[in-house]
Parts: sequence; C-alpha cells; structure tokens
Amino acid sequence: MASNIDPSAKIASSATLGQNVSIGAHAVIHENVMVGDNVVIAANAVLGADPKTIGAVRSAGSTLIGKGTYIGEGVIIDAPILGSTMIGANCYLMPLVFVGHDAQVLQGSILSSGVKLGGYVYIGEHGNLGFNVSVHQFSTIGAYAMLGMGAVVNKDIPPFCKAYG
Repeated sequence: MASNIDPSAKIASSATLGQNVSIGAHAVIHENVMVGDNVVIAANAVLGADPKTIGAVRSAGSTLIGKGTYIGEGVIIDAPILGSTMIGANCYLMPLVFVGHDAQVLQGSILSSGVKLGGYVYIGEHGNLGFNVSVHQFSTIGAYAMLGMGAVVNKDIPPFCKAYG
C-alpha cells in the first residue's frame, strides 16, 4: 500500500519507512530512524532528535518505531546514545509526549499526552501511563502497569501494579 507523506515533512535519506505509513505536516524524521508498516506520525512530530543530555553524542544505533504504532502531534523521540531508542508495535503515543534517548517502550503501551520519559527508561508491554506522567531516567515500568495522571516516577514499578501521586 502507498504511504501518505505531507510535502512539508522532512525525512533523512537514511530513514527507512515501512508500507502504508502516514506522516503529517512538518514532521521531522532524522537519520537512522526505522519506521514499521501501518504507522501514523502526526504533524510536528520529531523522530530521532538529538539526545537531550549535556555533552551526549548520538550513537550509530537506530530509533525504531514498531508496526501499527500511532505517534501524536508534537511527539519528540530522541536518538540513542549507546544502543537504540525503541517504540514497540501497536503503541499509542498521544500528543506532546517526550521519549528520551535509549528508552524502550514495549508493544501495546499507551503514553497519554504530556508523558515525559527520561533516558534509558524501560516500559514493559501494555504499560499505560496517564496524562503528564514523568519518569526519571533508568526507571523500569513493568508489563501491564498503570500510572495515574501526574505521577512522578523515581523508582521501578513492578508488573501489573497501579501507581499514582
């Protein structure tokens, strides 16, 4: 199937796009980004942005977007410093989400508007993060965990747990 790419989108020559990808107005896809099939990237999203760490240099690793994922308006996903930054298959990132360098978000996860993930954060499959959740770098959110809106996470959350506050 054909892709639908807005003419104002900027896509690096080294980026790889799967089939049936939709890219909105003014989206930016940097080098070493790999986008799976049936992905929607909304307007003003930035994939593979420079890492937001003082003195950090992006690695040769990739920013990976799994098949069937939705990336909302204004989402920023940083390039890796060491390995890869990865959003798994069938994830849903609502508008204005920030994903730091080397973060791993596994399949079926939902990141509500305003979620901010520091570098090296790991979200297990089907994690559900409410509006404006902030997750400190190096934190792990277990599979099927649910975080209430506005939660500030500075320690690991076990699988199947609910956390808020």
